[in-house]
Formats: sequence, C-alpha cells, structure tokens
Amino acid sequence: TFAQQRPNIDDNFSADVTILESRETHKVRMMGQIYEDFKGQRSRIDTDHTHERPLHVVILRFFNERREYEIQGEQRCQNKTLEHKMIPAFGWIAQAQIQSFPCQYGNITHKRVGHLWLHKDDGKGETRAVCVSQTNAN
Repeated sequence: TFAQQRPNIDDNFSADVTILESRETHKVRMMGQIYEDFKGQRSRIDTDHTHERPLHVVILRFFNERREYEIQGEQRCQNKTLEHKMIPAFGWIAQAQIQSFPCQYGNITHKRVGHLWLHKDDGKGETRAVCVSQTNAN
C-alpha cells in the first residue's frame, strides 16, 4: 500500500546533504549539512570535499541583502551578489507524483524504507525526489 497523503515538509529545516556538481569532464561530490531559514530568507551549506585536495566549504546566503559568501578552507572568502530570490526548498512537492515502487536502501539488501515521490521538470532537465518514511509520513 502506498501513502495517499502528499508529504508536508517545512521549508525551515536542516538536513544532511550530498552535493553533486558536474561540469563537462569534471565532477565533484561534497558531503555535509544544509540549513534553510525560508522565513528569515537565509541559508547555509556546510560541506567537505574529501577527494583530490580535502577542502571545507561553507556557503552563506542572505537573500534580503542579496549577498552570498563562499568560504573555502581558511584562505579564501568570495563575496558576490545574489541574482535570484529564495524559493521554498520543497515547493516542487505540490507537483510531485507518488510512484508505484517504494524507496529502497542498500545495494544488496534493497530494504524498503518508504514511499517515493518524484517531480520531473523537463524544461530544466531536473528530476527531484523525496522518500517519505513508511512510519512517519509528515
């Protein structure tokens, strides 16, 4: 049985995050945390790049002031103007569709962990997914 109720996720949240960045032949994977304060219009991404040259990266965004700061290690801080507004991180869920197959975890065990909701934005070439717990849907 699949959850009938669409998930309701607060846009003020923190979570573990994996960031995958791909540019031509160069790919980067960073692990860390994301903090979103939609009400206060600010966000923080705190990640570690552990391959090639280990590097700690913090990105601070202050949307009301239209400023972004990227701090790489202890040496470099880049300051730039934000050209876009903050959008709700989970606003796309309103258009997501529950899938007929569950979320699974583990390459070998394929343990069922929840219900999969997907949204494909073909105009942008993006697919977004959220796995909703079987025991706690909201």
